[in-house]
Amino acid sequence: MTQYRFSNCGVSGNRGPTQAVAASCYAETRVNVQIVGKGIQKWNVPLSGVFTIEAAGAAGGLSCSGYTNGKGAVIKNIFALQKGDVLYILVGQKGTFPDNNDWGGPGGGATFVAKKVSSGINLLSADSSYVEPLLVAAGGGGTGDCNSNGSPKNGGDGLCQTAESGAGSNSQGYGGAGFNVSTSDGSVKSFLSGGLGCSKSGHGGYSYGGFGSGGCSFDAAGGGGGYKGGNSNTAGLSGTGGYSFNSGSVVLCSSGLNNNHGYAIIELIRSLKDQVCSCKRSHNRVCLISLISLINPS
Repeated sequence: MTQYRFSNCGVSGNRGPTQAVAASCYAETRVNVQIVGKGIQKWNVPLSGVFTIEAAGAAGGLSCSGYTNGKGAVIKNIFALQKGDVLYILVGQKGTFPDNNDWGGPGGGATFVAKKVSSGINLLSADSSYVEPLLVAAGGGGTGDCNSNGSPKNGGDGLCQTAESGAGSNSQGYGGAGFNVSTSDGSVKSFLSGGLGCSKSGHGGYSYGGFGSGGCSFDAAGGGGGYKGGNSNTAGLSGTGGYSFNSGSVVLCSSGLNNNHGYAIIELIRSLKDQVCSCKRSHNRVCLISLISLINPS
């Protein structure tokens, strides 16, 4: 089994791992990435074949005992990739905030997997490259502020449902951003603009939305990142989770499944070499046509 696992490399908050942190994190693995921007992991596909890609969004912050934070969505699909294809992987992170009851929980970051293309409309500013999204696994919303009345308090889960890319709304906390839309005040950045969560000071500390476009909290919780970000709310209330995205033909997705930082797992199902051998043995015309499509998808 050939598998490549991508993680947050032990980093929390609104920025991802540095190059030095990533190098140490993956030193004993087959993963080799270049960090672009503030933590997006650039990876060159090492061989041609058919792969599964599984991605999980990060959970929102838990600020109140007796309530629940929003969990990240987990999504999996099948993609044909060629040796030399470039993927940009942003692994969603949980946000950070002071351990007192004056804060809502920040939103969790989404995990984004995008492929570099020669042209298009989606320009990733961190590497000045055009991309198309393959998967986006939404992050969960934070729990409401314990010191305020009202409901709901439980954070909203990252959702499997998709929606037009956009940002969540700000209120007494901050909404999450989307694939190509930052929040209205620019404090939470879209994936294309770097995926940074926002930061907010007050009540004796700072709140940081999770890397992957999570909204920071204040008197209310932050919304989760996603293809479309989740919303914040009025004082004391929880944030909603973001929305996911899938470009493949086979959808396996669970809303609200991951209660930790996000991750991405890319696993080889069948290499191009194995497919060639199978086609030759079977003398199957349909097999050969499918093989040509894999080699030259255009």
